Amino acid sequence: MKKRRIIFTIITVLNDPNLNFFGTHELEICSTATSEDIERSCKD
Repeated sequence: MKKRRIIFTIITVLNDPNLNFFGTHELEICSTATSEDIERSCKD
């Protein structure tokens, strides 16, 4: 569930026109997610 939540958050942020939020959320995601999870999301 956590992994799905993280990926869903990334998609939501990317759809958000406000890039400032992307930077803030990215730091939050990095703290909660594993490096592998982030790499997988970037590749997809």
